[in-house]
Amino acid sequence: MVSLSVFSQKAVVLQHNGIATVFSSANPLADAYTASVSGDTIYLPGGVFPGLVLNRRLTIFGTGHYPDSTTATGVSNVASIDFQAGSDKTNIQGLNLGGISFQYNIRIDSVVIARCNAGSLYFNGENNPATNCQGILIFQNVIGDFVLTHSSGIRVFNNIISSLHEMGTNSWIRNNKINALNACYYAMFENNTINSYGGGLDFNTFRNNVINNQPAVGNSTWVNNYFNVDFSNLFVKQTAWFAYADDYHLKAPGTYPGTDATQAGIYGGYYPYKQGAVPSNPHIQTYTIPLQTNTSGQLNIQVKVAAQNN
Repeated sequence: MVSLSVFSQKAVVLQHNGIATVFSSANPLADAYTASVSGDTIYLPGGVFPGLVLNRRLTIFGTGHYPDSTTATGVSNVASIDFQAGSDKTNIQGLNLGGISFQYNIRIDSVVIARCNAGSLYFNGENNPATNCQGILIFQNVIGDFVLTHSSGIRVFNNIISSLHEMGTNSWIRNNKINALNACYYAMFENNTINSYGGGLDFNTFRNNVINNQPAVGNSTWVNNYFNVDFSNLFVKQTAWFAYADDYHLKAPGTYPGTDATQAGIYGGYYPYKQGAVPSNPHIQTYTIPLQTNTSGQLNIQVKVAAQNN
C-alpha cells in the first residue's frame, strides 16, 4: 500500500548544476520553481498542475500533448504560464496549456516556445518599439487565440493557429496553418496556408501563401501567392482548424512550393512540423512494471526511451 501511494504521486524533477532533485508534494511544480534559480531545468511528468508565474530564466520540458505520443507518460497539463520581468531566454516545450501571456508593457526577450498546445498566447501591452518583446521564437505549436501586439521581430514558424491578429512590427510569419487572419501590420507572411482573412492587413508582404479567397490588395505587397484554393480538398484530412486525428499534409505538396523550394504549409520551411510534437529531450515511449517481484525479490521494470534528433 505504501509503494502504491508513492507511485501515484506526480514527481517533478529540478536539475541544477547537474544535480537532480525530485519534488512529489501536493504542488510539486510550485515547489520546484521556488527552489530553482536562473539557468535551471524543470522536467514535468504527465498530470495536472496549477499556473506558473515566471520571473527567472528556466528550461521547462513536459511530456508532449498528443494523445498517441503520451500513452506511457500522460500529458503535462499546466493551467497557464505568465512570463514576467526576468524570464528572458526561457525555453518551454511539450506542455498542454490553458494560456500563455507576457507581462503588460514589459520587454521580455529571446523566449522559445515549442511543441506546446496553448488555448491562447498574448503579448500584452502597446506596440511600442522601446518596450516591445523581441527575439522570440515560436515554432511547432498549436495555438488558439494568438495576439502579438506588444512585440517586434517575432519569428512564428510551422504552427497551427486558430486566430492570428493585432500584429506587432517586423514579425516573420512562416509555414504556419492559419485559420483566421486579421489586423496585422508590418509583417512578412511566407509559405502559410490561410483559410480566411479580415480587415487591417496593410503594410505587410505576402509571399507564396496558399489562400482560400482572393484578398483585397490594399497597401500590402503580394508576390507569388496561390489564391482561391479549395481548402476542403487541400489537406489529407481536415475536420476542424485543429483535431488530433486530422492530417495536415498537403494532398499535392508539389503544387504549392514555398519561397525556399520546400512546400508551403507546416511541413515545409526551416522547422517542419514534428509528428506528435514530442519535445527535444529523450522521450519515454513504453514502460512495463510487474505487479510483484520475482522469486529473488527483484522487480523487472522495462522502459523504452527514444532520443530525439530535433
